[in-house]
Amino acid sequence: MWTRIIHLEKGESYGGHQHHFDHVHLLSVGKVKITIDGVDTIYEAPTQIIIKKELEHDIECLSDESIGTCIHAIRDGKRVEDIFDPDMCPDYAEEEEAFAILPTSVFVK
Repeated sequence: MWTRIIHLEKGESYGGHQHHFDHVHLLSVGKVKITIDGVDTIYEAPTQIIIKKELEHDIECLSDESIGTCIHAIRDGKRVEDIFDPDMCPDYAEEEEAFAILPTSVFVK
């Protein structure tokens, strides 16, 4: 696994960016607003958010502080663009039983 911890204080944001791969953002502390392709959604820890590839996204801290971790599965470890195989990511939003396994997860398409 490859991870990046994002620690923000109130009002700070982790600027708009996108990736060539799907990834998980694990929000473990705080409350944030994530803007994905211009749509704002509020999330409160603890929760997991899957952000699909090629979507412009920004994270803004709404609480005193927030700590989140971007998590990527490594395939060959040579290039960040190759670390996640999207075909291996199930579409939990369409499989009700998956929510029993990951009840605090939010899946964003």
